[in-house]
Amino acid sequence: MNQEVKKVSLGAILASLSVVLKLAFDMWIPIDTFGFPFYAIPLILGGLFLGPVYGFAIALVSDTTFGLIQGYLPLFLISSLCWGVIPSLLTRKPKGMYFLIVILFTYLMSNLANTFAIGIHFTWKAALSTLPLRVSLIPIFGVVIWLTTTILYQRLAPILPIERKIEHI
Repeated sequence: MNQEVKKVSLGAILASLSVVLKLAFDMWIPIDTFGFPFYAIPLILGGLFLGPVYGFAIALVSDTTFGLIQGYLPLFLISSLCWGVIPSLLTRKPKGMYFLIVILFTYLMSNLANTFAIGIHFTWKAALSTLPLRVSLIPIFGVVIWLTTTILYQRLAPILPIERKIEHI
């Protein structure tokens, strides 16, 4: 099978998994002040396995699909793009504390993007009043995302028939 077909197939699977995770957490635990960012795990894996261009595409498809189901607010796309692109630009393999720092940095950028989106789509008062709670959750959810992504990468990398080449953007 062609390498591009494998990449597109894996990207589609990861995008759909991201949508399912986001929908599941939003339905099971509906909280208005913050969201559970575990939908980001497939986006990160997509960027790590396939590169930042595919990470961008996976995040775009995932966020747009979710938006069509739940109601689309376009500026929240920036947050998903952060998850799909930043880790793949800063590292090639999730290893150790460096990867944890990359995840925490990405989470902070995603939070800032969400603050901007909340401020534009709703009110700046709402954006700034929820910011302390959202920032305080970065260490907790960041470690969960880091551990999960690292374990999944280690288990999937040997069996995936995809070779990531160094890309120049």
